[in-house]
Amino acid sequence: MFGKTLIDKYFDKLEKNKLKDFGEKVYLKSAFIQANNSIEKIEDDLTNLLSANEFSLIYESIVDKEIKTFHSSNILLIFQPEYHPSINFVKNNYVSILKKLGINTSVINKFLLDFNSNISSEVEKNFGKSYEEHLKLISEYALGKNETRLLWDTSKLGVIGFTSNENLKYEETFGIWKDVNTFKSFESENENLYEENDDENEKEKKLNPVLELIEEYFKINSENNLDKILFIVADFGKGKSVFLKHYASELAKKYINTREGEFPIYFNLRNFHNYSHNTRLGVIEDYLLTEYAIDIKSDEFAKKKYVFLIDSLDESGELNKVSIEKVINSIQQIQNIDKQKYRTNKIIVTTRPFDEGLDQHLKCHKPKTRLNKAKREIPQFISIYGFKKKQFNDWLISSIKNAPRIDISKTSGIINKILTAVYEDGEYDIYKALVENKTLSKSELRRPIFAYMIYQLILNNVNFLEVGKIGVYLSFLNLLSKDAKHINDPSYHVNLSEEFEYRNLLHSISALWMFERHQGKQGSLKKADICRVLDGDNRHESDNEILERYKNKKVTEIEFLSHSYFGENDNKLHFQHQSFAEILLAEYYLKVFIKYSVDKDFNIAEARAKLLLGFPTEQTIRFLIDLLILLKDSTNDTKASETVEKRKLLFPLLATLATEKNNNLFCNSLYYEWFNKYPIKPDEVEYPIELIEDWAFNKAKIDKILYLCKEIINSNNTYLLTKSDLKSSLYDNELTLIQNTSIYELPLDFDKWIALLVGNKLCNDLSNINKPVLFNKEYEINPKKLFDLIIQSTNRRTNENNIPEWGRNLFKGIDMSQIDERTSLYAVLNHLDFSFSYLKNIDFSGCVLGDTKFNHITLVDVDFSHSYMWSTSFKNINFIEGCRCWNAVISGLLIPFNLMPNKRREIRENVMFKNIKIPNIPDDEKGKFEFRYFRNVTLITTELFAYFYAKKDISIRKINELVKFQSPEMKKTYLNEIKTIVNNVYKK
Repeated sequence: MFGKTLIDKYFDKLEKNKLKDFGEKVYLKSAFIQANNSIEKIEDDLTNLLSANEFSLIYESIVDKEIKTFHSSNILLIFQPEYHPSINFVKNNYVSILKKLGINTSVINKFLLDFNSNISSEVEKNFGKSYEEHLKLISEYALGKNETRLLWDTSKLGVIGFTSNENLKYEETFGIWKDVNTFKSFESENENLYEENDDENEKEKKLNPVLELIEEYFKINSENNLDKILFIVADFGKGKSVFLKHYASELAKKYINTREGEFPIYFNLRNFHNYSHNTRLGVIEDYLLTEYAIDIKSDEFAKKKYVFLIDSLDESGELNKVSIEKVINSIQQIQNIDKQKYRTNKIIVTTRPFDEGLDQHLKCHKPKTRLNKAKREIPQFISIYGFKKKQFNDWLISSIKNAPRIDISKTSGIINKILTAVYEDGEYDIYKALVENKTLSKSELRRPIFAYMIYQLILNNVNFLEVGKIGVYLSFLNLLSKDAKHINDPSYHVNLSEEFEYRNLLHSISALWMFERHQGKQGSLKKADICRVLDGDNRHESDNEILERYKNKKVTEIEFLSHSYFGENDNKLHFQHQSFAEILLAEYYLKVFIKYSVDKDFNIAEARAKLLLGFPTEQTIRFLIDLLILLKDSTNDTKASETVEKRKLLFPLLATLATEKNNNLFCNSLYYEWFNKYPIKPDEVEYPIELIEDWAFNKAKIDKILYLCKEIINSNNTYLLTKSDLKSSLYDNELTLIQNTSIYELPLDFDKWIALLVGNKLCNDLSNINKPVLFNKEYEINPKKLFDLIIQSTNRRTNENNIPEWGRNLFKGIDMSQIDERTSLYAVLNHLDFSFSYLKNIDFSGCVLGDTKFNHITLVDVDFSHSYMWSTSFKNINFIEGCRCWNAVISGLLIPFNLMPNKRREIRENVMFKNIKIPNIPDDEKGKFEFRYFRNVTLITTELFAYFYAKKDISIRKINELVKFQSPEMKKTYLNEIKTIVNNVYKK
């Protein structure tokens, strides 16, 4: 037994001190002996790789180093052999040795199986006669087996990293209380956040540790938490899950070592549908029973002081009011353990912001409140800030220092500067360099997910300084695809062609993720279903049958499927970070538009079917917009270095389209006209410069994508993403049954929404305001189809506008000049932008037009009567004829005359009142809410009166009669505003 001498050497005096420190050294010795025994069991699998003597040398160096650095202060008081920290310490080191030696996964698993099966008996054997006495000594500290397993798993949540060998530094999480009415306010990705300013520094000074904010909240009426839920809300990549897992881990470690205090239960809502939520105590009860055989109602567990840490509400399934209500109700049922005895358990929920249903719950579960100036209670939630400036630099420098050292001589540019400063203890402000170079904005640098990506790009010597946000993401994904490993051959290196095959696989997985999310089953993705997606049909095989068929096809055996991108459990996968799925899905959408636009077998129906997977997240759309801009820019001058870098970023995506394996979107045109002209050599690692210079895309191909977008939008067919059956009312299956849902809850025509987005982003050019280039006009998009999209969205079951935020600016340039049919809209049309349009024969009467834009507009026979307006804009009107705007309500004030008179005699027809009155508002009152109402009235009426005054359809005297001011100064200002608009706009 190589190693036995070593073990005897370190534990030669153990016999007399077996019970010292709770038998710690016995557990340690047992672990080394069992590891040695288990290595012997796999020795035949090692002989081709190294001799026993070679393994012994590695073994000795590791044992010597690890035993010397092992301290009892680092351990948790767990005495079950399977979870004892000394035993796991040894076991994990042996696994590390095997991985470093390149031993394949199946052999490592064989080692682990033997170790875990025999460690308990080895511990008992090494205690010998002292074992019974040891059990008595630890009895008051020992936890139950199931309780131990739960706490052990929870304690391990604090490990930060996406790969098995990462354990990155945790940075304290800071946040601030924010008003509920601001929860949808994503930090702008487009605002200028590249300049140093005092506001940013002041904002950081106002932050508090999130743990202190949690403590502050639960101190309010601390004897009764039954109806309380504390919400922590933050946009993607801000560190919500890392914070919650770290908090859970710290509570678990404290409980293990003290056997008292708060008992953490961490539950990720992506798994909500894996458990029953109809039990008396809801989904958490069934989760604990299913995974840990723990009955939380039992006397042993009911009495504990629980902190229920509920992660990722936004990943719980469909994001509508009904579904969210079901999830929250099921979570809150855990407070029914015993409402008389146990009233202080805590529930904390994290989520991204989303539109439907969240605001209601932020308000109704006893939120913290503040008093405004009017002494009204304003509900609040905790908003996570992300990294402060100093935290970004500290975390990055610390992570690089703890990573394997890199050869600086092979680096250049910013990577060389960073590594030189880190290794030589110099100073280099990485945050400042990235901001000044506009690689990432301050908003983006607050997101730990970007810090992690930059860390990986630095370690792999990937230049990222000039690529921007989308470039950082793409560079990171390109890196992960390149680093894919084969489960049975860890030393295998992926070539370029395989990179593209694996990226195709990831695109199929992201499409499945989107579909499962729509179905409310996004907790995990079965490998068997991934294989079915690659098949493109359902062959009615069992999961085992299809996995067997795909065996050794480099699909189920690729380790990166259970590595950086994914977590894996029993042939099921989940994305480690949702943004990985979102960027891959954005790539998938773009591939659909490219394939079906440039291939000669132009198939609109098939393209539409590929796009209909469900309604994507806000972040997916942001990524898609960035990809579209990158694609458009890549068609610019080849000689420009900036263009070359953008092509390099897009190259893997376009190469996947020209790679047939794992690809249901193989593009013949790209393959034969571009990719196959310069075949990639088997040993090639760099992208062929010929394929970069002789680029796959040009303006003509962009036009083909725009034509496909037009055909999709103007199509007369409708697809429904739902299961259905045909039924007969007479004899020939005249009916379609939609199962278990209402048509109003289905994502109707989402493919048209995404086609409208792609068309707008690739076509629109407003650089010349007098000659705008707009997709809806240039490509003759049918106005009826556009208004159908609006009507379908606003008619879905909700009391708010259902038009997606990113879709509000897609209706510029509508051309209805040839339309004679009347269009009636009775809907909430807040924030829509109809600028540069020719609107004709539309009835907006009764519509809510908050912040709706009609700039540079032509209006013919349009009726705005009885509509409700606030912040509505009518700037730079082109032409108005035959329009009516009777009795409109502007910010709550009825306007009792026609705001759009074509003839002077129309101005007073059927008028109930002759005018409106604007009260005198002193300067010191102008910041108040009431003043903003009246300012809305004056802004909207000045824009409309200016146009009609310029046309001489209304006079200043008439305006004086219609709008009465109590303050002469305000009246003068109002009339001067009208004259200024006339002179600056309509007299030019």
